[in-house]
Amino acid sequence: MNAAVIELTAAGVPTVTACALTGRSRATLHRRAARAADAVSCASREPAGSPVPAVGGNAPLVRARRVTRQSLSDTEREHARALLTCPAYAD
Repeated sequence: MNAAVIELTAAGVPTVTACALTGRSRATLHRRAARAADAVSCASREPAGSPVPAVGGNAPLVRARRVTRQSLSDTEREHARALLTCPAYAD
C-alpha cells in the first residue's frame, strides 16, 4: 500500500488524494516514513556488526534501553529483590 501511495505522489497526485484512493491513512503513511528515516539514522550511528532495527510492516522499531542516573545499580537491584522476596514480606 505504501508503495502505491509513493508512486501516486511521485506522479503528481496530492498525498491526501493518493491516501484516499488506496485506503491508507495519512497518519500511518507519515508515521512509517518517520520510522524508516529514524531506522536509517540509527543504523548509521551503530558500530559495525550491530543489529539494524527492524523496519517494515507493523514491526516496532527496537531501541536500546536508556540508563538513567536514578536507576539502581545491579547490586542495589539484587539487594532490593532479596529484601522484597524475604519471608518477612511474604503474604
